[in-house]
Amino acid sequence: MKYELFKSEEFEPCKFIFHHNDFHLVPMHFHDAIEVNYVFDGMEDIVTLNGKQYRPGSGDIIVFNRNVPHAFAPASDRAPYDSLTLIYPYDQLVLLYPRLASMYLILNTVEYPNFLRNISYKGLTQTFMAMWNVHNTTGCELSRISLRKLAYTVLENLFSSDYLRVSKNNYSNKEAKIEFLIECVSYISKHLSESINNSSIAKNLHVSESKLTHIFKAEMGTPVQSYLRNQRLSKAYDLLINQHKSVEVITSLVGFPNEMAFIKAFKSTYHLTPLQYLKISKNN
Repeated sequence: MKYELFKSEEFEPCKFIFHHNDFHLVPMHFHDAIEVNYVFDGMEDIVTLNGKQYRPGSGDIIVFNRNVPHAFAPASDRAPYDSLTLIYPYDQLVLLYPRLASMYLILNTVEYPNFLRNISYKGLTQTFMAMWNVHNTTGCELSRISLRKLAYTVLENLFSSDYLRVSKNNYSNKEAKIEFLIECVSYISKHLSESINNSSIAKNLHVSESKLTHIFKAEMGTPVQSYLRNQRLSKAYDLLINQHKSVEVITSLVGFPNEMAFIKAFKSTYHLTPLQYLKISKNN
């Protein structure tokens, strides 16, 4: 499960990400898109949204609005789960539904469990289960078309739900900050292997260190160095699990000062050493 900042033109009309037994750190990030997450079975990783932490379980739905930072982190009592993430690019979505420009969707069944009894919830769960069935049907030539059709059925349910609260949503005063954050996280991503700090990042972005730390913490909900550490660990996970790099190589590629520092940081987040985690991943 990998997320990164991207432009909407890189999307298809809707991006589908089915998760099976994922235990991956997804650092604080944001998209110019509407994101919908549904858990089919088990308990998902810990979700951080609007300064709060949630642990979605089977049947839970969370909607992430455009440009709202959120993150996923492995739980200490992690166990296999299945979930689906739908990502709808905002610029394409607002053309289909202009009213979206003045809407702020609120749907989080972990925080608002009363929605579980709402008739709209039943329609959504039926649609998600239909997606799951299509996803697991091998050799279906119409699967991509079927998934897109169901993805827009999800939107129809969301936008027509009486339970969803809407409010005026003015992003104009945040556009400059969002542009700054995009520039900032892009710089960090390109220089993960280097010894960068707040001072060097601020210097390269031509802002004061105090402005960098203030805007970043206020908008992302996490300090710059915490974000940098999590980005390094996220890249380390990919290098370890998907590319099978050694701990020595990973340490140099993701910017930790030595192997011991990398192993300690990895264990504090994933609750296992890199080699222990790799062994479990292979067994699964």
